[in-house]
Amino acid sequence: MPIRKWALPIANVVGLIACVAPGAAFALSGHPIKLMGQEYDPGKECVANAEWVQGIGLPGDPTDRADTGFILQKQCPTSTNASSIGVFKFNRLKPLMLDDIPQLGFDFKNDDDGVLANCNGGATYFQLLVSDGADGNYFYFGPGCQEEGLQQVDTPIDGWTRVRISLDRFTPQFRCNRKCTEFIDGEVPPITDLPGNAHVTFLQLAFDQGPDQSPNSEDSHIVLDNILVGDEVIGRGKAKRPSSH
Repeated sequence: MPIRKWALPIANVVGLIACVAPGAAFALSGHPIKLMGQEYDPGKECVANAEWVQGIGLPGDPTDRADTGFILQKQCPTSTNASSIGVFKFNRLKPLMLDDIPQLGFDFKNDDDGVLANCNGGATYFQLLVSDGADGNYFYFGPGCQEEGLQQVDTPIDGWTRVRISLDRFTPQFRCNRKCTEFIDGEVPPITDLPGNAHVTFLQLAFDQGPDQSPNSEDSHIVLDNILVGDEVIGRGKAKRPSSH
């Protein structure tokens, strides 16, 4: 069974939340959401970086002549305490609410120069922290990108697969206090039972699985493009020039 784990211990998520989006996340008005790569590897044991790279993304986008793609990888055993992470950054015009993100998703490259995409239970899934404004925060996992009913193979073009995830596919994990510095006992409701105006406090992509949980025995990575958050599509970011990965 695929290994699923929370990519970051609670203290580390607090650090990222404080750095990226204190309080509620905020949706953009007329400006793209940013996706930034982060590496969680406190023991310095792994290559687990996430980044935008030119020349590896979906071709043909007239707004992205460099064909930029977002790569997540973990080149060490799955059991190693390390994760590749994509953190979404928002501006401060208005809070991002559940009603703003009825659907999340991305396109992934099936084969990256002979390396098959690691699309598995703990390889490329969304993590979502939601506040209802009263009882603290609720944490949810999205499904692994291989789960039934999520994939549209050879869409948008041959060699790529589109993944679309509705909120009812997210599973409850735990509750934490308002600043998410400690756990709170109690049941976590299904995300669809929360009010539509509940604030999204934190949103990220996580990639936890190494080569031992990959279709490639010596490599574990995936290349994404056209990452969907509600009605916003993120297709590029600050990128480095292509190199071996």
